Amino acid sequence: MGRFLSSLSTQSPASNVVSRSKLHGLVACGGEDGAVECFDIMRERSSIGRIDATGPSGDVNQEVSAIEFDDGGYLMAVGSSAGEVLIYYLRSSHPVQIKDHM
Repeated sequence: MGRFLSSLSTQSPASNVVSRSKLHGLVACGGEDGAVECFDIMRERSSIGRIDATGPSGDVNQEVSAIEFDDGGYLMAVGSSAGEVLIYYLRSSHPVQIKDHM
């Protein structure tokens, strides 16, 4: 289009990490409030979903420190500031698996 588009705005006070799926283009932002917010930037400029990603692990004061999509495009790994990794299936708001790296 030859012009800059508007920035993505999240509900989190600050974003720690941003990741993009190579398969379907979904963009996920991890915030300091422990939430992951997803954007489908090819179709919409607003958020299409938001989950409390670190809440199911039990500690409410964690931040999202890493996000990575798998090659299949339907699983997302979320790393927390407490050293835990939560695996999410994109169609569910509950983690499939939680691992603690101590």
